[in-house]
Amino acid sequence: MKASIIIPTYNRCNQLSRCLSSLVSIDFPVDKYEIIVVDNGSTDQTKEIVYKFKNEYSRHSIRYF
Repeated sequence: MKASIIIPTYNRCNQLSRCLSSLVSIDFPVDKYEIIVVDNGSTDQTKEIVYKFKNEYSRHSIRYF
């Protein structure tokens, strides 16, 4: 079974960066969970932050909507 961690966000890129840092650091098999970021039309660097984490932590399943 795979767990989905869903993060709804709007213009909170600083908090999102800290949140994603915590999630990719947890002691749990990376193939057992996915991280889904649901952006509600942010005008800050939210998208760039998510794609930075997607590239840096490519073993993790990080999705952006």
